[in-house]
Amino acid sequence: MRKLYHNGFDVSGGLEQSGSFAYVAVTAPFNAEVMIVAGGGGGGRAGGVPGNTAAGGGGAGGVYTTGSLLIGSGQFDITIGSGGDYPSNLDEAGGNGEDTIVSGSNLHIVAIGGGGGAATDSTTHNGKDGGSGGGAAIRSGGQAGVGGTGLQPLSGSNNYGNDGGDSSKDLGGGGGGAGGAGQDADNFGNNGAGGAGLVSSISGTSIQYAAGGDGGKRLQPGSSLSTPGSGGGGNNDGGRNGIVIIRYEGPTLRARGGTLTKVGEQFVHTFTSNGVLYV
Repeated sequence: MRKLYHNGFDVSGGLEQSGSFAYVAVTAPFNAEVMIVAGGGGGGRAGGVPGNTAAGGGGAGGVYTTGSLLIGSGQFDITIGSGGDYPSNLDEAGGNGEDTIVSGSNLHIVAIGGGGGAATDSTTHNGKDGGSGGGAAIRSGGQAGVGGTGLQPLSGSNNYGNDGGDSSKDLGGGGGGAGGAGQDADNFGNNGAGGAGLVSSISGTSIQYAAGGDGGKRLQPGSSLSTPGSGGGGNNDGGRNGIVIIRYEGPTLRARGGTLTKVGEQFVHTFTSNGVLYV
């Protein structure tokens, strides 16, 4: 039998060739593990005098994971949520991240974009709600703010999102992360750290996805993670874009779409931009 290859993999068994793609000729359902991560919220931007440390960190994008999900034949549209913007103006809250969506056949899963970090303004000193909530800032005059609410847990099981941290004195709270809530700023000169992300090896490498952004110090680099779905640091940067990863057992390649890699005997389709999974 003539062998067929796609991205360096032998995909001969049960496959047909169409242009530069190889795909499955049979339509039998198969089980896959799926992780869907929304875009993270942007960090807020403080105003006032240089050294103002009161802006909140962005909340992480919500995360949805599956154990073993049965996938049938058809087309699955994938929309990757962008990270929220870091403001161009002083005293402006960070933008919310956008939702990441997988939809097709009888499947429709939404991961909710992260909430933006708050700014030092009378109307934006509370963190925004999102997949994970944004961190709070100080209102002009010294009034503390409240972290945004994590909305992803309200959607059911296998959902990950947490609240943002509160502000204190002149310090911003951390954005919530998929693995833990954002920390509150304390009364001892410490901004709130962003909440922990969700550690997963679905791609073949252990990565912490969707961490919350740290409450920020003006004009100083933050320590937020740059992995997919993470929130931006307060006074520092915007949120990170989301991602979708689909992994299933070989040796037969059963789908096409995204960036294809192989981890042992398993195939992994990774989407970092909008696309379609064809089964």
